[in-house]
Amino acid sequence: MSQQKKESVVAAVRQDAWAFRFASAEMRGDKDVAKAAVEKDGRSLQYAEEKLQADKTIVMLAVTNYGMALQFASDELQGDRDIVETALKNDPEALKHASRQLKGDDKILKLKRELEKKAEDEDEEASPMQRRSQRNSSADDGRGMKLTKSGEYKCKSYTNAQQKSVQNTRVSRKGNKHTGGGEMTGGCFGA
Repeated sequence: MSQQKKESVVAAVRQDAWAFRFASAEMRGDKDVAKAAVEKDGRSLQYAEEKLQADKTIVMLAVTNYGMALQFASDELQGDRDIVETALKNDPEALKHASRQLKGDDKILKLKRELEKKAEDEDEEASPMQRRSQRNSSADDGRGMKLTKSGEYKCKSYTNAQQKSVQNTRVSRKGNKHTGGGEMTGGCFGA
């Protein structure tokens, strides 16, 4: 792999982590490329080669960014206390992806309860407008779609010619009807 090609892919995933999904297996197995992707969006861990899903540094970055990325970590790292605690701090629901042993661990369960209580307390303190704003400001809905202030979803579509090139297209709020021409099924990635 040429250094120039690697730098190009790293730049693409730093701009849009979903570009990692379309990278070659060689690039998805490169630690620097994977690191850039999971730093941008922890969900990118699902597209990393298996050896990187077992790399503690890469997985730690992913769960720090997105707690539920724990589901894409190796079995060994799903049983790593540091990884699981970091994932829980990001999303207490990530516990469902931890190892059986840690799911029953008293310290882990206590941490989960404390984090859930803290989130409840913060939610009660927030005004209805703040709660609505928090819900609507999330990165995207897992299909590469984001709710805009105008009430429409924006979709990032990858072209066949340049998978790292991203075009914004609009999708109706009620479904996956692609209003930019062509057909779309199940979200921006055709899932």
